[in-house]
Amino acid sequence: MGLGYLRDHLDQGKIPQSEPLTSDQVKNRAGGYVYEVDRMTQLNRFLILGTMGGTYYAGEREMTRENIQNISALMDTCGVDAVKMATEISQAGRAPKNDQAILVLAAASVSKDLAVRKAAYAALPDVCRIGTHLYQFVEYRKLLGGGWSRSMREAVASWFQDRSAEGLARQIAKYKQRGGWSARDLLRLSHPKATDEAHSAIYKWVVSGGETGDAVPEFLLACNEISKIVGKAKSDVKRAIDLIKKHDLPREVLPTGLLSIPEIWEALLPHMGATALIRNLGKMTSIGLIAPNSNATIEVARKLEDPAFVKSGRIHPLNVLVGKMTYDSGHGQKG
Repeated sequence: MGLGYLRDHLDQGKIPQSEPLTSDQVKNRAGGYVYEVDRMTQLNRFLILGTMGGTYYAGEREMTRENIQNISALMDTCGVDAVKMATEISQAGRAPKNDQAILVLAAASVSKDLAVRKAAYAALPDVCRIGTHLYQFVEYRKLLGGGWSRSMREAVASWFQDRSAEGLARQIAKYKQRGGWSARDLLRLSHPKATDEAHSAIYKWVVSGGETGDAVPEFLLACNEISKIVGKAKSDVKRAIDLIKKHDLPREVLPTGLLSIPEIWEALLPHMGATALIRNLGKMTSIGLIAPNSNATIEVARKLEDPAFVKSGRIHPLNVLVGKMTYDSGHGQKG
């Protein structure tokens, strides 16, 4: 295509979308021509946007397949840079979901390049910050054909070993399982070394299925006790509230029967994180805890207006929007 042709048609506004402006443009799914993005740019978009829902011209499966192929190609050329990008976006909370960053780490962990694998395992605690993330990583790696190599065992073992006993106890209690994996499974496969008596007690407690023993953190014992409170008698509710306040128990360890009681949520609210708070606004409103001018409403507003609180939870603006729309509609996507 000559410059004269281009100039004439630009002046007349007659260059159709079905023709390229320059020779380095490529045809897109809509039949028009665009400039092709490089692989790292495509990865950046995937890490932030994901592929949920697809687009007008491409389905979710097709986009997911293309992005996985792109990640695989990057592992052979600039895998360490891909891991670095995934880690930075995950750490900064720039994506509504962490799934894509975890997938990149899983792909890097099965790379043929030793440096890429080392980068993936080094970034594991930065990207997989909670138990759910770790279970996702293990499952993604399994789907990509990865087994339990020595490096894999050491990386997962370090995830358990490097946490304080209290922090580890909370992770295990709050995030019991995901995608068919549990803390018990990973402990049995990775064989972490106990750095102290408390860690040893936690490992034994998990592998034995929750049997109590010496040196088990009181937090885990409290989780056991509250899980057995199934009645709504005043004495039961009072005991549950006492346990929540004393040990800062999260919602995930409570039996379902307690989650319809306003006083229970009132006890949970002071230590509730940003993500949990946004997700449970509807529930707390439906049971009457959040109401006009109530103490709970004032506390919720104070938390959500606190920049440090929101930043600590890595809350993405899109998740705030989804939370607001869900709250306005009166129900979530699943009812």
